Amino acid sequence: MRQAALDAGFELIIAGESLQALLRRGERYWTLQPRFLAKVNGIAQYTPALIDEVTHFAGWLPDRSKRWPAASDKLAFKQWAQQAGLRVPAYGSSTSDDMANVVVKQAASSFGAQIEGPFRSSSQYPIEPSRSEYYERFVDGEIFKVWFWNDAPVCAERDTMPRVTGNGRATFRKLIEERANLMQKIEPSELSHQIDRCAVTLRFFGHALDDVPDRGARQLVEFRYGSPLMHPRGRLLLDMRTNVNPRWDELRAAGPVLYSAIPTESRRDTLFTADAIYDGQHFWWLEMNSHPAVHPLAYPALVANLGAEPTSRSSSTVRQPAPQSAD
Repeated sequence: MRQAALDAGFELIIAGESLQALLRRGERYWTLQPRFLAKVNGIAQYTPALIDEVTHFAGWLPDRSKRWPAASDKLAFKQWAQQAGLRVPAYGSSTSDDMANVVVKQAASSFGAQIEGPFRSSSQYPIEPSRSEYYERFVDGEIFKVWFWNDAPVCAERDTMPRVTGNGRATFRKLIEERANLMQKIEPSELSHQIDRCAVTLRFFGHALDDVPDRGARQLVEFRYGSPLMHPRGRLLLDMRTNVNPRWDELRAAGPVLYSAIPTESRRDTLFTADAIYDGQHFWWLEMNSHPAVHPLAYPALVANLGAEPTSRSSSTVRQPAPQSAD
């Protein structure tokens, strides 16, 4: 953020208590609002206030009030994306749907929460419409989170789905425990919950926790974004401003399409993310988020865009108050 401000000719001031960011250039200044990630009653959520439950800083945005249907409801996104010509995994929201190789999600959940499966048949997990549950075809591949400023991708994070490698001696349970504690030791209750999730994934592939995989055999054990089994070494950061690899042309082409999901009156100066699975050939789009954590690589576009705005824009531009004379 500081470097982006300097490059655009701004002075950056951070307010002590609120952590608001003030960008000033000449007689004009902009106030950027902070966001934090908190865990309240065991549920991860974003908050604009620095409350006791905050675990991480999530960045600054010029406007934190934007919302639109395709970013608030995963089913609404899928319906819109299909009509717009984007690839989405097959899905169904009826209790009578008969689908193979599915996961179960909730239309309004986030942070990888409330995801069940994968299951070989939808009959293994009858969905509950009152919880807005739906089936989605399970896609094995690389997990992508892409940050867009308006209609252009600025960066992306690619994560590999967690796998373990057999040594011919240890059970899947032991290998999962070792992977979970590789970066830092996790609480026993969280580890137990994670192992239960992995048991379902292993069952999908015909394995059990107490099976001993052959030496060198690699097995997918988890697929949820944000899982404690995901490690930084499995993440690749793509700077889309400079990366011209044609492999990612599909991401660039999706930008204007995804941007069109935002109501016209709200589109200007919008940072959003979209999640997708890359199967080695194509991207399968899962959802979009109107209030993401702000990736550091997004600040250059954000700050430069603010600096180019006309003076007449009052929603983010604030005039310096006239100095008051002393009494």
